[in-house]
Amino acid sequence: KVVKLGREAGLWRVSTQGGSELRAKSVVLATNAYTDDLLPGLARTIVPLHSFQIATAPVPAELVASILPGGQAVSDSRRILIYYRKSADGRLVLGGRGRMALPSSPADWAH
Repeated sequence: KVVKLGREAGLWRVSTQGGSELRAKSVVLATNAYTDDLLPGLARTIVPLHSFQIATAPVPAELVASILPGGQAVSDSRRILIYYRKSADGRLVLGGRGRMALPSSPADWAH
């Protein structure tokens, strides 16, 4: 884990939790949106997007063969992205975007 990051003489100086240090021309910050104070101000640039995905029980082979026979996925992005597709194990998977804020009430989850 990188614990310190700074610029020095035109290079990035990177210090790790294990005590190693290196210099690099470029760095990639891959925080998966769980950023800390490693780069001040970065956390304010993250916009949380919540999504959902549900799946059916496996659908009988003869029925699933007739659904989306070309293996395509379907989506509608007119207002709120909703999509559905078949999974490799014969389920129907439906997903889409949730509320912009962290769900905190039954109404949020119902959305």
